[in-house]
Amino acid sequence: MDIASFGGRGDHVLRYVRKALYGLLSDCFQRCGIPLEKCYVEDRGDGAIVVVPAGTPESLLASSLVDWLRAGLRKHNELSSEVASIRLRVGLHSGEVHSDEHGIVGAAVNHVFRLLEASPLRAALDNSDALVALIVSDRVYQDVLKHAPDLVDPREFAQIPVKVKETSTTGWIRLPGEPTPREQPPACTGRVRPPSSFVGRQAEVEHLQGLVRGSRLVTLIGPGGTGKTRLAVETMHALIDGGDPVCADGAHFIDLAGYQAGDDLCRALLTGLQLATRSSSGPPASGPAADALVASLVKQRVLLLLDNCEQLLDDVAQVAETLLTRTTDTVLVTTSREALGIDGETTFPVGPLDVPPDHEDDLLGYPAVRLFVDRARAADPGFTLTAANGREIAGICRGLDGLPLPIELAAARVRALTPAQISALLADRFRLLACGSRTTPRHRTLEAVVDWSFHLLDEPARAAFVALAVFRGGFRLDEATELGSRLGIEPGAMVEHVVRLVDKSLLQATPGEAGAMRYRMLETLREYGMVRLEKIGLAHETAGHHAELYQDLARRLGTALHSGAQGAAISTLEREDDNLRAAFEFACRNGRHEIALRMVDALGWYLWMRGERVFGWPGLLRALDITPDQQEPLLRARALIWTCHLGAVGVTEPEARGHGEQAKEILERLGLTDGPEYTVCLFVGAFACYRDNDHTEGDKWVTHPLHRTRHEPGRRVAAGLRAQREGPRARHAGRVRAGGGHADHKHRPLPAVRRRLGRASRAALAQPYLRGHGPGHQGQM
Repeated sequence: MDIASFGGRGDHVLRYVRKALYGLLSDCFQRCGIPLEKCYVEDRGDGAIVVVPAGTPESLLASSLVDWLRAGLRKHNELSSEVASIRLRVGLHSGEVHSDEHGIVGAAVNHVFRLLEASPLRAALDNSDALVALIVSDRVYQDVLKHAPDLVDPREFAQIPVKVKETSTTGWIRLPGEPTPREQPPACTGRVRPPSSFVGRQAEVEHLQGLVRGSRLVTLIGPGGTGKTRLAVETMHALIDGGDPVCADGAHFIDLAGYQAGDDLCRALLTGLQLATRSSSGPPASGPAADALVASLVKQRVLLLLDNCEQLLDDVAQVAETLLTRTTDTVLVTTSREALGIDGETTFPVGPLDVPPDHEDDLLGYPAVRLFVDRARAADPGFTLTAANGREIAGICRGLDGLPLPIELAAARVRALTPAQISALLADRFRLLACGSRTTPRHRTLEAVVDWSFHLLDEPARAAFVALAVFRGGFRLDEATELGSRLGIEPGAMVEHVVRLVDKSLLQATPGEAGAMRYRMLETLREYGMVRLEKIGLAHETAGHHAELYQDLARRLGTALHSGAQGAAISTLEREDDNLRAAFEFACRNGRHEIALRMVDALGWYLWMRGERVFGWPGLLRALDITPDQQEPLLRARALIWTCHLGAVGVTEPEARGHGEQAKEILERLGLTDGPEYTVCLFVGAFACYRDNDHTEGDKWVTHPLHRTRHEPGRRVAAGLRAQREGPRARHAGRVRAGGGHADHKHRPLPAVRRRLGRASRAALAQPYLRGHGPGHQGQM
């Protein structure tokens, strides 16, 4: 490069001009991430030759460097007298050079000199107001076309002939003028609004705008598929559209999904800011690229949206801290599955969309349903929400946890499947939802979305994640550590894993009872974990430990049901309903009938009080569906007593009476006719008979305790039942005699008898249980 009209100035002016030029060169190269001290610089009096390190992109020099030179020259000339003003001719060529005693030499050097001496270049500068006239070789121009069309418009270059020795070649002249792309950045770069409609998060956009105005670092966190990127992009465009001062100098979307830890993150940001550089030195937030990034933003009111930061947390945190401390107006919005964890960060959890509860009529009042319908119409314009398919669509949205991405993938299937078919196939959701975006590989399938999060975990955390997937409906920390202990995971390590999984949005934590947190895995994540457990061959073992864990819980709470802690025990059982069902189902399905029987025995009182059969009558039958001699006789008898009684409550089950007879036979064979089990067995057997209107047989059952048991609570049970039985019979007999009829058992007022028997059962069963007797008493096991 050389200074135009360098001669004819006084020595003191020339010294001032040369000093200013070298200061300007140092600053501009630094802004591009190329420290001048790493270049070879040869003073030529009225100019200089600069040899940059190998690998520096020519397109960067032809675009960003020249723009910075022009901006620097303008500032210098504004502050200097006319005699000290500077205008530059800059030549640019690439090739190998070497040095001898005369300095830098080589064909590339000769080529640059011929470019600078080209008369069209001198004429172009002399006949314009430009401060810099750039001429590049054809090789450099081709690199600009290939790598920097967004940094400089190739149409700014004009082709001229150049003679190098005896050879004619081509040069390309550029006169950068006002304004430069760097000083007036576009309103938004990197990401335009997606063409699909934005559904269900308008309130979040408003809230996020307020957070961005009040905090220079806002991180949107949440599991994959919740729509963090779309929400952030909509917020960015809302700020731009509203002319918000927070992004007065531009907003830039930069996707970090393709980068890995250790990559030059500052280079990625410079590229996103249209200041591309390959220079890298030192950690992510230090070195020339970081200095260039800071320099480009130091006086700018710019919003940077950094997407998919979770695999670069440490690097992004360092760069963010650098920008927050070394610039004054740069605002960062990041999306991640985990917070950056630095001072000044505001986190905004992005959760699922609201889904309708069962039996809700206003389905379109819920954003998850609106999203499904909107995307379904995009796939099939004739699709409509109807009363016939509404329930299925609501169920799909609930089954997919209200997550936008899975809902969109499911809605895209309506061209081939009805909502009812989609709902039925959700049991294999990863196969069903296996075709999404063709341009975003991580969103191509539902499994790919979860894979991305799973593979960011280390091996111990992965093991903890898949183990915790066995829980249904949530768990407490002590339950997680107990399961971990059974699987060989040290309690302290499991606590740490749970905390980290919450941080990484793979577990949700909500306040529970007694000041303890309760943890839940979204169903999609839980299904993924179970698939992983199957693949590594640990699903059966883990589910077995889970079943044992909840068998033990059932037995502890079964005892508490007969104490002053009954209310707390019922609350815990209701909260753990899904886990209890899962444990019971596993036991029945895998031949672990002793677990199932112990759960029936422990929770029989709870099942009766709830007024519903938690395990379902078919489930109770499956628990007993094994050869009797393969089960502990007393345990089987006690479970049979409960199933006899539960089967006679409400709608009478035909098998109920038979269960009572089996229990009675076992207890008599074991010689346990004096204990509480036998007393209650006779009571529930009589109750079942009366429910069948078989009063003769019921009388036989109810008379036994008075003659055969010396157990005091048993006498009270029988006496209470007999009093309740005799009362309505005597009153009815009186009414019949008054009418001249006969007191035939078949004509008793059965509804009244049943109501009284219901009261009798509550009074009679309470007697032994409140004192720790009866089928639910753990001391008898």
